[in-house]
Amino acid sequence: MSDSFSSLFLNRFFQLDLSDYSLKPIHKLLLIFFCSRCSNRLEVNCSISDLMLFTSSTKPTVISALNFLSDSGLISVIRSSGTTNVYRLQLDFFPTPSSQHLAYLSGFAPTPPDLPSPSFSSGDMPLDTQETLFSLIKKN
Repeated sequence: MSDSFSSLFLNRFFQLDLSDYSLKPIHKLLLIFFCSRCSNRLEVNCSISDLMLFTSSTKPTVISALNFLSDSGLISVIRSSGTTNVYRLQLDFFPTPSSQHLAYLSGFAPTPPDLPSPSFSSGDMPLDTQETLFSLIKKN
C-alpha cells in the first residue's frame, strides 16, 4: 500500500456523489477504510476482524454491509478460502478521459484509458507535415 495512492483515493472519495446509493454510516465507513488502504489497483486485502475493529461493528453487521456494497456495485469481493478476502473498489475516481490518462501517467491507475485515436484529414495537417509523411511512405 502506498500512502500517496490511498490519500488520493480518499480525497477523490469525498468528492464523489453517492447519493443514489442510500448509504448508511456503516457503508460509508467501510468505503473510507477501503479508500484509505487501497493500492493503485483499488484493492485491499483485509480480514473481517480488521473491518469489525475499524467500524466498531459486529461480524453480522459488517458482512451485511459488505453484501450491500457488493450488490450495489460499489465493491467486488475476491473470496479466498484459508486467507483474507480481497476487496476491490468499483468507484469511478477518474470520470473523464483526461483525468484517467493523468491518473495512469501518475501511477494511480493500473491500465491506460481507452482514448480515441486521432484522425486527421489531409486538410487538417500543415503542408510540410503532409509532404514529410508522403515522402516516408514512398520510401517504404
